[in-house]
Amino acid sequence: MKSFFPLLALMVFLIFHLSIYFFFIRQIIQPKIPRLVLKYFLIFNFFGVIAYFAARYFVDFPQSLYFLVSLSIGVGFVLFVVMLVYQTLKLVLWLLFWLFPSFSKERRGFFQRVLNLSSGIFALGYLGVGLVEGRLQPKIERVKIPLKNLKNSMNAVQISDLHIGGLIEENVVRQIVQQINALKPDFIVLTGDIVDTEITKVSRAIAELAKLNAPLGVYFIAGNHEYFHSIQPLFEGLKSIGIRVLENECVQLVKNQGTNEEAIVNLAGVYDLFGRRIG
Repeated sequence: MKSFFPLLALMVFLIFHLSIYFFFIRQIIQPKIPRLVLKYFLIFNFFGVIAYFAARYFVDFPQSLYFLVSLSIGVGFVLFVVMLVYQTLKLVLWLLFWLFPSFSKERRGFFQRVLNLSSGIFALGYLGVGLVEGRLQPKIERVKIPLKNLKNSMNAVQISDLHIGGLIEENVVRQIVQQINALKPDFIVLTGDIVDTEITKVSRAIAELAKLNAPLGVYFIAGNHEYFHSIQPLFEGLKSIGIRVLENECVQLVKNQGTNEEAIVNLAGVYDLFGRRIG
C-alpha cells in the first residue's frame, strides 16, 4: 500500500501535466519560444512531483528543499483546474458561435484572444492566492450546537487536517496550539489527518501538541492519512503526551458548574474506514 499510492498519484499527475500542455498551454500560447519555455517548465514541475513523493515516502529531504518540491503539487493541481475552466468556457464560446453564425471572423478571434488572456491571468492569480493563503493561520469559526438535555454549556475546539510533516513543522504547530489555548475550551478534539508522516520524524512538532490545554482533556481520532504511515507508534506517541486516542469507544465528559447541576456529554470516536483496507 505504501509504495502503490505514490505510483498511483504519479500516474494521476502525469495525466494532469499532459492535459495542461495539450489542452491549455498549446491552445493559448502561439509563439514558439514562450510555448517551449512553458513546456519545459511543466516537465520540470512534474519532476518536482516525483521528488515530492520520494521525499514523502522514501528519502529524507532538507526542509527547504521539501518545501520547494511540494509547491509542484499545488502548481500541477491549480493549472489542471484552470485548464478545465478554460475548456468549459471554450465550449461555451463554440455554442455561442453556433447559435449566432453571423459573428464575423474578426469578432470570433477577438473573443478567443480575450479568453486566452483572461485564462492566463486567472492561472497566475490562482497560484498567487494559493501561496499566500496557504501560509495563513487557521480561521476560527464559531458554531453553536444545541444538545437536548444538556443543562449547561460546554466549549470545545475541533481541528483537523493539520498534516504535520514536511511543510507543517513545530513553528506552525506552536502557533496553532497557542491559538487553540487562547479560546479556553473545556475540551479539544483532533479529528483526523493531524500527523502525515512517521512520528519519529516530527517529534518536536508532537511536543508542541503536548501543550494543548483543556480541563476535560484532549481527544484524537485517526483520519485516513494516519494509516499511510505507522499508525500504532503514532497512537502510542500521542498517548504518551496525554492525548486520549478514541479507538471505537466512547468517553463521558462531565463539567461541574459549581452548582448541583452538571453538564454531561458522551464523546464517541471511531476509526477511519481506510483502516479496513489495510487490515
